[in-house]
Amino acid sequence: MSQPAAKKVKPQRSLVARIVFFCLHPVVLVIIAAAVAAVVFAAPFRLLITPAALPEFAGPEQEAFWTLQKKLVDLEISETTAVTLTHSEFNAFLSGYQLPPEKGFCLQRLRFSADKDGATLYVTGSGFFMRSLIFQLGISAAASQMRVNRLQINSLVLDADTIVAKHVLQYLKDLAMKNAEGFVARIIEGKCRIEFGADLVVLKGEFMAVRPKPEAEEMPTVENESPEAATGLNGN
Repeated sequence: MSQPAAKKVKPQRSLVARIVFFCLHPVVLVIIAAAVAAVVFAAPFRLLITPAALPEFAGPEQEAFWTLQKKLVDLEISETTAVTLTHSEFNAFLSGYQLPPEKGFCLQRLRFSADKDGATLYVTGSGFFMRSLIFQLGISAAASQMRVNRLQINSLVLDADTIVAKHVLQYLKDLAMKNAEGFVARIIEGKCRIEFGADLVVLKGEFMAVRPKPEAEEMPTVENESPEAATGLNGN
């Protein structure tokens, strides 16, 4: 009489194997990744959406607009390539910069401040579902080249050499090139440069669009009549 075949007993998984299998499940991996991302990016995101406190800017007062206009008119008449402005006059100059809403950002104004550590350009506007979006660009000039050594988006400070900062700077450059005649685009193209001082700012090169000079109108030439022709006309 044959004996019944013995049932095969499946080996039980160890506790470590069960944990590994559980962690490798796609849904669990997504949940773990989301939890890690929330912990890592929570603080930077909070800083990103928090508006930064702005410093006291130099002007621009109404008088700064008047003196700026006079200097620009004198510059055009003298045909020189450099003008020296006070900080208030430079902020008045920045007030005239315009940029159409583009790529999710709407520019409201440009402002500038300087201290012993260098100069900072404030690009103030709104966009990306944020009512207040301020880019702060710490600028230094070395060997006649302007370089952004610090970038801040609202309250989030970024090292200018990081991948994220480089991407943001390229985004701002692309925005500036939308106004090809603006002085920011001219700086990017190397047509002009700025020298920052403790109390003054010097603009050099083609920092403004050159307006074509009106051509002088030619006066009609009147030929003098000969005495004989004049006599004949009088005789008739």
